[in-house]
Amino acid sequence: GAGSTYGSGAGSTYGAGSTYGSTSGLGGGGVGGVGSIPSPGARATSDIVDLNGGRVSVVQPGLLKDYGGTAEFAGQIETVQAYESMALVEQILNGPGQNKVLVVDGGGSMRAAVFDNKLAQAAQRNGWKGVIVNGAVRNANSLQ
Repeated sequence: GAGSTYGSGAGSTYGAGSTYGSTSGLGGGGVGGVGSIPSPGARATSDIVDLNGGRVSVVQPGLLKDYGGTAEFAGQIETVQAYESMALVEQILNGPGQNKVLVVDGGGSMRAAVFDNKLAQAAQRNGWKGVIVNGAVRNANSLQ
């Protein structure tokens, strides 16, 4: 959103049109929530689709794998492109999450992980609501 540090949109440091940002959709493997407190104003997916017409894409059921400690989570989304590298993801998750959800576009690559159990711990410690990953996740068994 506007003024965000890593999200897409005007005023973003790493947003759309930059080397680091992304406005791509979701896919690949999901990581799940890092907390269990519902966000005020959270809406059902069907309500979001209805309110936004054809501008919303929905991931097919079964495509994402849940590694998280909560069944659902919601929050403002920050996006980042991190093809086969955890460096930028680590930088972001070590910053204040402010109850946001980080969407990591790893290009769907399975050659090098873009998320692991240490980054999940950093996300939880720093107030991120959840992380969604389109790419490889290392040490996935320790996330469950």
